[in-house]
Amino acid sequence: MKFSRINDALEHKYRDGESPKDANRRKMLDKVFYACAAIVLIASITFNVLWATGALTRGNDGAESPKPWPTPNVPEEIKFNVIDRSKGVKALAVEEKRVNQPCVYGHELLFSAGTGNLEHSVLTNLYLFDAITGKTEKVAQSSIKDGEIYETYLSENWIVWLDTDHKGKNIIYKKNRVAFDNIPAGTVSVVQETENHMPRLGLYGNYLVWMEQISDKQDKLYFVDLTTDENMALQLFENTNYAVSTPFIYKNMVLWAEKDPDSSDESKSAIYNVVFEELGQSSSNEDNSLDEDETDDETSDAGEEDSGELEPEIFKTGTYVHKPICNDDIFVWIDKNNAPDSNLYYAYKSGATAPVMFWKNVTQYSLGDDFIAFVSNQMVYAYYYKSNILVQVSEAGRSAILPQAFGSLVVWEDKTDTSGKDVFKYNVLG
Repeated sequence: MKFSRINDALEHKYRDGESPKDANRRKMLDKVFYACAAIVLIASITFNVLWATGALTRGNDGAESPKPWPTPNVPEEIKFNVIDRSKGVKALAVEEKRVNQPCVYGHELLFSAGTGNLEHSVLTNLYLFDAITGKTEKVAQSSIKDGEIYETYLSENWIVWLDTDHKGKNIIYKKNRVAFDNIPAGTVSVVQETENHMPRLGLYGNYLVWMEQISDKQDKLYFVDLTTDENMALQLFENTNYAVSTPFIYKNMVLWAEKDPDSSDESKSAIYNVVFEELGQSSSNEDNSLDEDETDDETSDAGEEDSGELEPEIFKTGTYVHKPICNDDIFVWIDKNNAPDSNLYYAYKSGATAPVMFWKNVTQYSLGDDFIAFVSNQMVYAYYYKSNILVQVSEAGRSAILPQAFGSLVVWEDKTDTSGKDVFKYNVLG
């Protein structure tokens, strides 16, 4: 009876509320509820952030999947301790008054030069300079009326140049530095004659590429084996600004820029590359010479027939791409068509890491074995991307432009000289 009265009293006390036992149960349930709600809220916020930044995309089956190419990394501020290596700078001794931008290969420089005035042909002679011996050798001279030599390229086996009158007559020449079969060393021959604007060339080893304007709205990228003269068309560009982007060849890879095929954003580009070991093997089965009378379709069909598979590998950058280049490790490009405010990007060829916007306001750049050579504020620098070291290559207080690099050698034009002559300098980076 005593316990019954106590229970009755407790029931009366909590008649309009709840008992301590019920209150403890409710508090425990409330804790579980709020904990679950917090977990759901955190998960929702995290998902929305990942979705908004593009880290997640929705596949064809509706399931979330990792984004195939990382978003470009744009650092807020770039700071380096700059190492001064400008004490090793030397000048290129040339008697001619005007010198065109040299091509660099090993310790050699190939360039056109001349002493005429702007009313007549100027760059009429072709020279080869050895940075070790300091000797300059005349290789050739223009062979057409009012002609000048541009687009000079050099490899271990070949010297290639363009002779042009700037009026629609363009001749690509080659000169073999070593003997091939029944062709003695030093033989000069024609690779191709073109019309319209000057073609833009690229050379590596025995292989040459060039971008040629074939009509008012069409340009075509060609590839040729200089030892056999077997050639093919790699890509047709129709009514697009990507045709003004110079093609590039490195070892067994040809590079060019085009629109990202999976993006509707016109500002998003991709680096297309073809490994041409397969092209050379298959092209040996049939001659695909560049007949000026053949149609574009015939050229394209012949190229596909020779190459087996011409589908290029595509590196989606997430940016606009102009003038892509590469070495063994990285791709390098700028994000505008040579505009002064172009940004310089690089990305490892594996695609495993995001492209990096490395430097602002860059239009002139080149690649050495393990560094990017570029001009910033009229100074030539070399950025060693693996060790994150920045080296000053040119001398302070001078105006430097047009850097070219190969291996450990960097060449540029010094615009500070007041003698009226073009002055090129070079530096060998150890």
